[in-house]
Amino acid sequence: MSDICRSVTSLHLPPCHFKFARPATFQYPRHVLSLTNPSLPFIATLLLLAIVPSVVASIAVLLYLRRRGESRRYLQARVQELKLISDAVRAIASARLDEDELCKLVRDQVARFIDADTFQIGLFEGTYYIPRLRFNRSVGMPLEPFDLAHNGGIFGYLRESGRWLLVRDFDRELAMLPAKPRYINENPPKSAIFVPLVAVEGVIGAMAIQSDTVGAFTESHARLLSIIANQAAAAIQNARALKRERERARQFELVSQVAGDTALILNINTLLPRLIEAMQGAFGYYFMGIFLIDDETGEVVCRASTSNGELVNRRMKSGIGLIGASISTQGILVSPDVRNDPRYLHEPSLPDTRSEAVVPLMVAGQPIGALDLQSTRLNDFTHSDTRFLEILGQQVAVAIEDARLYEAEREQAWQSNALLQVAEISSRAEDLDDAVTAVARIVPKLSGVAMCAVLTTDEHAEQFVIAALEGRISDYENLGAGDTLLADDVPALRQMLVDHQPVMSAECGRLSQPMLALPLLGQGRLVGALLACQDDGLAFNPRRIDMMYGLANQAALVIDSVRARVAQKDEAWITAALLQVAQAVNQSDNLSAIAETVMSLTPLLVGVDACALFVREGQDTILRALRGYGFAAEAQQAIAQNELPMAAWRNWVLEHDNDALNKTLALEPVPERIASRLGDWNLAVLPLIAKNQLVGALIVAARNASQLPHDRTFRILLGIGQQSAVAMDNARLQLALFERRRLEQELNFARDIQRSFLPKEIPQVAGWSLAPAWQAARQVGGDFYDVIPLPNGRYNLVIADVADKGVPAALFMAMSRTLVRSAAFENYPPAALLTRVNQIILNDSNTDLFVTVFLARWDPASNELAFSNAGHNPPLIFRAACDENEARVEPNEYDLLPCIDQLPVRGIALGVVAGIKLKDELLTLHAGDVVLFYTDGIIDALNSNNEEFGLQRLQEVLKTTAALPATEIANAIMSAVSYFAGDEPPFDDQTLLVLKREASYEL
Repeated sequence: MSDICRSVTSLHLPPCHFKFARPATFQYPRHVLSLTNPSLPFIATLLLLAIVPSVVASIAVLLYLRRRGESRRYLQARVQELKLISDAVRAIASARLDEDELCKLVRDQVARFIDADTFQIGLFEGTYYIPRLRFNRSVGMPLEPFDLAHNGGIFGYLRESGRWLLVRDFDRELAMLPAKPRYINENPPKSAIFVPLVAVEGVIGAMAIQSDTVGAFTESHARLLSIIANQAAAAIQNARALKRERERARQFELVSQVAGDTALILNINTLLPRLIEAMQGAFGYYFMGIFLIDDETGEVVCRASTSNGELVNRRMKSGIGLIGASISTQGILVSPDVRNDPRYLHEPSLPDTRSEAVVPLMVAGQPIGALDLQSTRLNDFTHSDTRFLEILGQQVAVAIEDARLYEAEREQAWQSNALLQVAEISSRAEDLDDAVTAVARIVPKLSGVAMCAVLTTDEHAEQFVIAALEGRISDYENLGAGDTLLADDVPALRQMLVDHQPVMSAECGRLSQPMLALPLLGQGRLVGALLACQDDGLAFNPRRIDMMYGLANQAALVIDSVRARVAQKDEAWITAALLQVAQAVNQSDNLSAIAETVMSLTPLLVGVDACALFVREGQDTILRALRGYGFAAEAQQAIAQNELPMAAWRNWVLEHDNDALNKTLALEPVPERIASRLGDWNLAVLPLIAKNQLVGALIVAARNASQLPHDRTFRILLGIGQQSAVAMDNARLQLALFERRRLEQELNFARDIQRSFLPKEIPQVAGWSLAPAWQAARQVGGDFYDVIPLPNGRYNLVIADVADKGVPAALFMAMSRTLVRSAAFENYPPAALLTRVNQIILNDSNTDLFVTVFLARWDPASNELAFSNAGHNPPLIFRAACDENEARVEPNEYDLLPCIDQLPVRGIALGVVAGIKLKDELLTLHAGDVVLFYTDGIIDALNSNNEEFGLQRLQEVLKTTAALPATEIANAIMSAVSYFAGDEPPFDDQTLLVLKREASYEL
């Protein structure tokens, strides 16, 4: 009996309270006691004692079996949950290490055991929560970041606490929540689970699952989601680590690429901008600048940057700012937030800088400058980037040092070549005047000085005669060749006479600015001096003085021996000069380079003071100014900008065209209107003839009429002209060939782009027919059409035309099509969709292109067409059930045929202005109705008589073919346009889309 009680007790039944009465004292009920048989009470008692244990035992067994069943079902559910969790963890652990793919996988796994129709998962970056996947009632939502700085909301709470949050009923629990949600919709959920993504680094993100049902989630769900979230956080953290390593490898690869791109550039002025260009292309930072130390002043100078030249050549004192600090410490400096860094120097032209890194450029243990990198993002440069930045700085420093060494060697070679040129050119002079004049002219070209004067003197050296002068020596006097200067007039000359060494004086004396005086020593005695000055009046650096001294010594030797050699080398000099011109001109492959060569050699070889080159383009009767030298600044500017009255050449050109074969090449007068713009000169023009055709003109100018070419110098000028004419003609032919090939490639490329973006398949819908037609023009445009499937069997029908031709239009078309397709998945109405695309185009595109778009949302089930028009040709609609004799209610301004209308609403093209207002219209199509979408290439098609196909003809073809299927209608229209144009090729793309509700189909 006690065993039975224990069994019942274990089943949580009321405790047993059985008592056994003694027979002698047992009190039977009265009606029993009244029986005559004395044994009946005893028998009844025995029966009772036998039945009760059996009943109790049966109840206990039943309760035990029930509880065991419930336990079994609970264990089965638990095992199933654990299996789902195990599968989810395994799937996440074995997934590809990509953040976006992991986020998608997490949602897929969560959806296996919980309703995840309203789901989002995102990661924390700085103060922002960045959604990576977001659905609202199974509809994808925009991934817009949330700033948690001021109102963190529930995600801010998850980030701070690292704990999940279960909300069974928002309406009842809202006031008790540790943080308030930041809803942005009018129909908030009823319950939700918010789970942090916790990794080793801390909370890296958050996941939220919401429901429209109260109490849809339990703590068990929250715990299971936490397991998945933590596993996902670990995987995302691993993905980020892998991404960082790949980024690091990519950085080093890009550093190697930058080094390879600039390895062969040895000119420092070319190298530095190319380095910036290569690094910007590789890394894309907001600002990149190369700053070098000026060896003379110790200042730091910006030599190249990405800021369009605004900072180039700007100087700063050493030790100032982050750049100065990096150079001083010879270490990499990283400022994660420049707003909190007192060393940061604010630059107005770089308002968006948020973080900065400066890398010292070291050569042989000494700094030569710094590489400055700036970013618009906070903490964009971390200390883990130090190795990459160090290697980048080493590559830049090595490239700069190699260029400097090459420049030094090249300058040495250039000096030797300059000396050789002085000797060669001056030695060909006919007399001393020619020799010194050549020296005076070549020195500025070789050294870059603003003025050069060659002075001769007697044995007492008390006065000097200006033998030749290039530039202006005084602003106060009109000094020129033949004028005399006393030694005391020029302080530099007086000092030079002491020890016959170069002197740079700080005093002006009689002249307008300080001069560099160099002695001309011939056979140990002073035969003259060379004076030079710079535009800014600054002193010459030692390297420049050494170079000028070498030129002076060479000039002295030439002057000393010129008289003996000039007569014997006259013809040889002419031959050599023309050979030099031929080689120089024929090495040039474009008109600009040819002009540069001719302008540099003509004054030097012919002895004129100025010259200008004009070129004829095609068979035009005017000449275009190509380049000039030696004229006044106003005339030089007019030549450079092609602002001379080019039509003034017309009669001169026509004269040579009419008698080119019989004309003897000679110097001729310059057209008066051209001469008046060039200034007060003695001018002459030499026609440039190639293949018996006038290709240009070479003007020469001199202060004195005697300086104009004659005899020997004219022969040189004639040779220069002949070589130039042939080279200019060849260059023009090469350019025309190149342009023609480039244009053909561009057109082929644009056609391929257009064709690749057209739909591959057109949907087949019962009761409807839909057909496109597209014909690319020889000059490609930006037409496109698209059929975009939507949920519930609907489609977006799009036809558009970019307002341009060529590759730019094709690329803009590709972008516009992509934007329309992307926006279509947001389930916008047509007008809102086009407004959204317009906003993105204006935000992301810096071109002046725009696109007209007609977009219709076609619902075959309701026979409705909802549409909006952004500046496109209004589509035509043919009504099958119309009365042709019924008068139109509205004016017929487009000469529309009976039964044909234009869809209303025009709107404005996309990409023109922001904030456009577009309207949605709704159209119901009946049996037999046809809608024709088309671009202006259809109606603007021209025939040989320059007539347009026009809207009227298009209506006629549509009306006569409206009973046919859409494909046959489209083919008929295209055939009609082609037949009308005949042999005239289309100058614009021809695109159309035909939609027809078939008359024979009944729903």
